[in-house]
Amino acid sequence: MAFIGNNNIISMWYHETDYWANRQSSTMGEISSQYRLTVTPKRSDSKIVLEATLPSQRVTMHALNHYAIYNVTDSGYVNLPQLPSGQSRARSHCSSRGQYNADNAVVNVIRTVTDSFSGSKTFAIWCSTYSSDLTRHNHSAGNSSNQVHFSSNMVFLAYELEDI
Repeated sequence: MAFIGNNNIISMWYHETDYWANRQSSTMGEISSQYRLTVTPKRSDSKIVLEATLPSQRVTMHALNHYAIYNVTDSGYVNLPQLPSGQSRARSHCSSRGQYNADNAVVNVIRTVTDSFSGSKTFAIWCSTYSSDLTRHNHSAGNSSNQVHFSSNMVFLAYELEDI
């Protein structure tokens, strides 16, 4: 499967799950091993685009959740954004702000690009929550009405692209 022109897709990896995972910590950590994706590039001179679409409920305050793609194999974040000198912002691939209702859904699109590598590497989705507020992923807080509460699925993709 390839596009016409530069940056053709060489290969693609896909993982989808409707597994419900809760996380409650102000420290970055893995949401669930059920959300992992393993990638084995075919070429050493390519780029790897990592992208996860993760529905979650919003925390019940106006604080932020932060999400990042983590390289489990090498124990490090993948290509986190840099900060200008003197800045002290949280670095992540995606952030979401809460509202005063734990049933409100948000779809987090967590994306980054990295250089190719040899062998296989496993990637995970990590998050943190302001003030250790509980965040539900792939589902909302309640279960009384299917018109108010939701159950969804996470999709984690990786594309290997020609680096032209």
